[in-house]
Amino acid sequence: MSSSTTMSMMSTPSPVVANQPPIVYILQVLPRVISFIGSLLSLIGRALVGTGRFILTPVFVASTPLLYILAPVIVFIRVLIESLILTPYRIVTYLLDALYPVYVFVGTACLCAGVVALGARLIIYAAGQVLLEPSASPSTNSVETEHAPRASSMQRKSMKRVSIKEEKRPQRIG
Repeated sequence: MSSSTTMSMMSTPSPVVANQPPIVYILQVLPRVISFIGSLLSLIGRALVGTGRFILTPVFVASTPLLYILAPVIVFIRVLIESLILTPYRIVTYLLDALYPVYVFVGTACLCAGVVALGARLIIYAAGQVLLEPSASPSTNSVETEHAPRASSMQRKSMKRVSIKEEKRPQRIG
C-alpha cells in the first residue's frame, strides 16, 4: 500500500497558490522553454551541417583540379585588377589625403577674402552715401535724357559694314 500511496502523490500536480502573481509561473516555465529552444536550434544546426557536407563534398572534390587548371587565368585577373584599379585608387587616395590641408587652407582663404571684399564693398557704399550728396531725382532724369540720343548715334557708328576682299594668288610655275 505504501507504493500506491507514493505513486498517487507523485502523479498529482502541485497546487497553484492563488495569491502568487502570474510572473512567478512564467519564471518557473521560462528555463524549460529556453532549454527546448536551444535543443531545437542545435538539432537544426547539426542537420544543416550534415546536409551541407553531403551536398558540397562533390563540389570541393571537383573544384580542386579545376582551380589548378584555371590558376593562370585567376592570377592574371588579380594582377590586372591590382594594376588597373587598386593601384590608381590608392595613389589618388594618398594624394587627396596629402593635399587635404592645402585644400582646406585655400578654401578658407577664399572664403575669408570673399567676406573681406563684401565688407569693403558695403563700407565704400555706405561712405559714398554719407560723404557724397545724393543728387536730386529731376536732374538725374535730365542727364539720362541728354545721353540717350548720343547712345543711339554711337550705336549706329559702331555698326560698320565689313566686306571680305579676295586677293589673287600668284600662280606657281612648275
